[in-house]
Amino acid sequence: MADTTKKLLAEKLKGLLQFKPLDKVTVCELTECCGLNRQTFYYHFQDIYDLVGWIYVTESIEAIGRSINKDGWQSDVLELFRYLKQNEVFVTNTYHSQNHAHLELFLENRIEKILVNAMNQIDDCKALGTEDIIFIASFYKFGISGIVLDWVHCDMQEQPNEMVTKLDLLISGNLKNTIRRFVESKAYRK
Repeated sequence: MADTTKKLLAEKLKGLLQFKPLDKVTVCELTECCGLNRQTFYYHFQDIYDLVGWIYVTESIEAIGRSINKDGWQSDVLELFRYLKQNEVFVTNTYHSQNHAHLELFLENRIEKILVNAMNQIDDCKALGTEDIIFIASFYKFGISGIVLDWVHCDMQEQPNEMVTKLDLLISGNLKNTIRRFVESKAYRK
């Protein structure tokens, strides 16, 4: 029952965003559209932005999947871009709201998982420690997240596959070289 209520609130919020910015949607207006009272909303969420965060996590798991693809980071990033493009109004509204931290956090978490998986596949000998992997993934995560946010800011004009092709040109060889340099520096430090 709780998930049904949450999904109803999410659906109605996305519907309201077709007509107004996220910052203008009130809990009262949203619950009225759902035929619920305000207490029901606050039973599930702290505020509208908490609902936004829940939508990103829940829908991305449904649309993109819970696990990371074994076909390479490019296919996972492509699925991420497709999800964002399919939910363009919601994503753009979140981006232009006063609190777009949920969008940024969603992107950073998802991209970091993709990168860590990719690095573990490249470093199949497990020469790098977890600390190094997370450090490298963080560097690339912020770069990719910035590019994705800029893409959203520019109204998602380029197609998802075009964006992934460009990212692939930037990252693929560099990620392998970065891992190699870290491994070599570890050997040198011993």
